[in-house]
Amino acid sequence: MSISITWHVLVLYSHIDALIDYIGEVSLRQVEGYKFEEWGLELWVRFRDREALAILSAQRNSGGERAVSTMLFMMALQVCILEYHNCVNPS
Repeated sequence: MSISITWHVLVLYSHIDALIDYIGEVSLRQVEGYKFEEWGLELWVRFRDREALAILSAQRNSGGERAVSTMLFMMALQVCILEYHNCVNPS
């Protein structure tokens, strides 16, 4: 996934999250030395006003929080893929 598409997902994910009153961000975790197999996307979420942003995890978040976060990320990713496809293959 290119950096521009990652940025687009980040922006969409943040906007979608704001609609349901919680904070969410996507970050690209990079590893030194071009070990691309160790790179990854991290979902950072905050469901309560008094909490700081934290990486979405089974130890910290409930099953419902993880399901909602994952669903919203997938929706943002789908929008980006459809927009990218339409730009590359206009028909």
